[in-house]
Amino acid sequence: MLKSALALLTLPLGFALGCVGNTQVPPPLPPNPLRSDLNAAPTTAKAAQTIDPYLSPFAVRDLYVAPRSSLSKTIAKLALPQAEQTALIASLEAQIDPSRIASGTHLKAITLHQGDLLPSRVETELSANEILTSEHCGPTCWTSTKKTLPIEHRTAAFAGVVTSTLWNSAGEAGMDQQLTTKLTDVFAWQFDSSREVQSGDRWRMTIDQLFAAGKPVGYGEIIAAEYSRGGNIYAAVRYDTDGTPHFYTPKGDSLRRLFLKSPLRFARVTSGFSKGRFHPILRVRRPHRGIDYGAPRGTPVMAVGDGEVTVAGRRGPSGNMIALKHTGPYETQYKHLSRFATGIKAGSKVTSGQVIGYVGATGRATGPHLHFELHVNGRYVDPEGVAFPAADPVPAREIDKFRLVSNQAVASLPPWSKETINTAAVRRKPVAAE
Repeated sequence: MLKSALALLTLPLGFALGCVGNTQVPPPLPPNPLRSDLNAAPTTAKAAQTIDPYLSPFAVRDLYVAPRSSLSKTIAKLALPQAEQTALIASLEAQIDPSRIASGTHLKAITLHQGDLLPSRVETELSANEILTSEHCGPTCWTSTKKTLPIEHRTAAFAGVVTSTLWNSAGEAGMDQQLTTKLTDVFAWQFDSSREVQSGDRWRMTIDQLFAAGKPVGYGEIIAAEYSRGGNIYAAVRYDTDGTPHFYTPKGDSLRRLFLKSPLRFARVTSGFSKGRFHPILRVRRPHRGIDYGAPRGTPVMAVGDGEVTVAGRRGPSGNMIALKHTGPYETQYKHLSRFATGIKAGSKVTSGQVIGYVGATGRATGPHLHFELHVNGRYVDPEGVAFPAADPVPAREIDKFRLVSNQAVASLPPWSKETINTAAVRRKPVAAE
């Protein structure tokens, strides 16, 4: 009896307690210092795929592919044994080309058990709705599977008041400020957002918001928008004509004109068209036959209309210059560029809104800016003084369908906002509806 008692005392505490009531409980295994399944027998890839992907993780480590780095260098930060790292990379290469992984790509290294120091799962976010999941399936064994999450479409609505800049008003309205680019692109033929946006302007819009697994992953296209400035209300409805998206007024007239109102999305006009401007370098008064837009070096410059490149090179005081020949008697020129966009050369075809170059200070310039000119029949013309024709309206055969779409789109717009900068930042929130 005494020997039995002494033997019991030598057992692990958990096992000794487990013997009470003749119910034997095996002692818990000490946690592996690296990963609890590190010494497990290898499993096949097919068996590994049966691992429950919804196990609650014990810990998640976030990693991002750094600029000028690679997926393999990022995975090396996990400090996996070399054989496992090689197996993981091989499983990834079976699904994707790792060299095409962009900088900023998000990886999640997940440990599933308390005490593990090495991950049992690595999730690589290939896109907003595409995930590559890699599972540890035993010593030197990893298997990867790619999953595409279904995209859900919802309608988000925003409204704001400009008190300083359009960009700031978007933030005050609780909207992703990057969406202001989409808004200004819609009305790019109606007014110049670089110089015609004023305090007191109001705007409202509805946009397609994208969700994957219940989480917002981005935005699609604007559904409807209105912009109020100077007593005028510009309205836009998105409608696909022959499979191509366009923006029309609620009555079906196209918003598109022959030329955009500005070659830059966001910039300030530093000098307008003038017959007698004091030249800051030559120190004499002489005509200024174009518009100067002040913007940081490297700001993208867009073609204001469809056309063909006739000049793309260095031209004395104009510096790096691009000239475009458009339909009819029109030509536009873009001067003092820091460089040209890829593929831009004499003879290239360009489309309206295409980036053709970047703001610089080459040639006779005191600082980074774009000098933009419009020529009609070889004569300098003030772009602000020309009314350009509109594109075709909604085809007559589709007008009934368009009216139905238009009525629904306009009805989806939120109320006009009346809030000021002092209350907008606190009270304005994104409005989302099914």
